[in-house]
Amino acid sequence: MSGVVERNRLAALGLALASALPLNTTAKADRIDGEWCRDSYHFIIEGPRILTYGGTVTTGEYSRHGFRYTAPATDPDSGAEIEMHLHSETTLELFRRVPGVPPVPGPGQIWNRCRVTS
Repeated sequence: MSGVVERNRLAALGLALASALPLNTTAKADRIDGEWCRDSYHFIIEGPRILTYGGTVTTGEYSRHGFRYTAPATDPDSGAEIEMHLHSETTLELFRRVPGVPPVPGPGQIWNRCRVTS
C-alpha cells in the first residue's frame, strides 16, 4: 500500500513541476534584431547597434525584446529618446520621448518586419 501512496505523491510532484514551467517555448526564437519598416521608413537592429531611420549608425541599450537609444543630431528626431518593445516576431511598438516635453499619452507607433520569412 505504501508503494501506491509514494507513486501518487511522485506523480503529484511531477504535475506541480510541469505546471510551473513556461508553456511558450517559441519565446526563445523571437528577437528584436532585424530590419523594421513603417511607411517609407526603416531601421535595422543588430545587437546594441542600430542603423536609424535617419540613416545614422549608433549604439543603444539592447535586450532581446527591447531597444533604446538617443537619436543622433543628424536624425529627424535629434535628441529624442527612442524606445522600442517587441510585441511579436513581426511587430514592435516605438515610442519617442523628447527631453523637457511631457510624453504623449497612448500607444506608440507600430512597426513591422520588412521581410517576413517562414
